[in-house]
Amino acid sequence: MTKRGTIIGIFITLFFVGISVSTSLAFVGFDVGARGIYWMSSLDADMQTSLDPQKIDLKDDLNFQDKDFGSGEVFLRFGRNHLTVSYTTLSYSALAKRAVTFNGQNFNVSSESRLEYDQIDGIYQYDLIRFNPVIARFNIGPILQVTYVDGFAELKQSGTTERKDFSAPIPMVGVGAGVGILKDMVILEARVAGLEVSGNRAIDGQAVVGFVPFPFLKIFGGYRIFDLKVDDSDLKLNYTLDGPIAGIQVSF
Repeated sequence: MTKRGTIIGIFITLFFVGISVSTSLAFVGFDVGARGIYWMSSLDADMQTSLDPQKIDLKDDLNFQDKDFGSGEVFLRFGRNHLTVSYTTLSYSALAKRAVTFNGQNFNVSSESRLEYDQIDGIYQYDLIRFNPVIARFNIGPILQVTYVDGFAELKQSGTTERKDFSAPIPMVGVGAGVGILKDMVILEARVAGLEVSGNRAIDGQAVVGFVPFPFLKIFGGYRIFDLKVDDSDLKLNYTLDGPIAGIQVSF
């Protein structure tokens, strides 16, 4: 089974295990579900190896374009504890519009260029404050997050291919908060986390507004920014994705 197949299998297993647990425990303050998210993102990125004289701008030099993409999440909440696992895969490709040097090799205009990676995020939040007055709910607490990226950057022209693989686990700390109005028919949620460790850095933040038209179903939209710096061996990769998001959530 491929890596992506294994991850999808784990997501499905976690989802159905959560449903089984929720039906057996069935007490107030327990939720399990899944989210599908569509991100209309803009890209700002560059990369450089130890053999390159200067950074390569992925948009200006390699002609990468902004793109929309999807991601999936499974989540579990019991009492004050929130656990979320998300998976995203991204792929950019284009023909370079400028001559560049990558890993010590010169590449001409119209060389083939690619950047692909898989990203897994594990997020745990504990609500230090959680209360439920008559018409509204409020919660806020610290976040522990681990982001793992695994991918490669590649340039290719006739008879020559240079590829650099990269991977990095990056721990982060932050805070998350939520407000539910009219018995959670309208929900506002926000979270932000970040940290730099051993030359690798990640900052992840988002804010969403959700509406619950039917029990167990939530439709939401908002804005997300994700900033990543990877220093893996002799490859340095910096990129920022930001833009509006929209999604749907099913919970039990």
